[in-house]
Order: sequence, then structure tokens, then C-alpha cells
Amino acid sequence: SLGLLALVAGCATTAKNTAMVPGSLSEIGLNENYSKSIRVAAVEGGKATNPLWTSQISSGAFKTSLENSLKARGYLGLNGPNVLTATLVDLKQPLVGTSLTVTSIVRYAMKNASGQSVFDQTITASYTAAFSDSLLAVERLRLANEGSARANIAKFIAALDKQ
Repeated sequence: SLGLLALVAGCATTAKNTAMVPGSLSEIGLNENYSKSIRVAAVEGGKATNPLWTSQISSGAFKTSLENSLKARGYLGLNGPNVLTATLVDLKQPLVGTSLTVTSIVRYAMKNASGQSVFDQTITASYTAAFSDSLLAVERLRLANEGSARANIAKFIAALDKQ
């Protein structure tokens, strides 16, 4: 039965926002145009995790991770003139495997105080959690989700740095 399978396999847990913040950010210098000027208006497209199914990334957890990452880089400003919206377009997850690779596709759109688009890119990033990372597939999938989101946010911040 499904219940027994869940007990044997373990329960799926949601991606943790603390695990989605990049440890080291771009080596490129800070873009002064964005210093303490970005506020995250909304994150859409995330999904809640069903403990009996697969680990997901919730919109709330991704928003917190994105804000913490922008803060760590010096770009977050609570009343900043640049308003950012992020949409989790897709989270490509394998159903089975010893190594699990998750690919996140996120569209980042930012407008300035005048309402003009100053950034609009869709960023794709992948991360693989190996069998050695966890014996439990549900845990490996969560780790792969977190790693993919972390890599995606790091690519977004690197794109801001270069702008």
C-alpha cells in the first residue's frame, strides 16, 4: 500500500530557505546601481510539498532565500525603488535514480521607480544530489531542489553584478 511505501521511503520534506542561499556570491564587484535598492514584491509559481509525494520549493521559501541572498550581496532595500518579481516557471525533477538532478527555471523581472523594465531574464540552473549525499531518495530530491534554487539565485545575482 501507499502508506507502507511512505514509511519505508520516508516522507518528502519541503526545501529549506536557509539551504537555498548561496554560500559565496559572484566575485565580480558589486553593481552600485543596485546597492540597497531592490525589494522583492512577489514570488510566484512555487508549490507546497505533499509529504506522501515529492519535495517541492514553496513560493514563500524561495522568496525568503532570494531576499536573504540579495541582503548578503548588499542589494536588498526594504523600500527600494527597484521592484523585483520572481516566477518559478518550472522545477524539473526526476522520478527515480541514484543521483537526482533537479533543474529550476526562474524568470526574474524588475522595474524601476518609473515602472520601466530594468531586468528581465529567465535563468536555468541544475544541481545533482548524489546517492552518497543521502540514502533516502526523498532526502536526495530535497537536497537537489535546494541546490538548484541556490545555483539559480547565484546566477541571478551574478547577472545583476554584470549589468
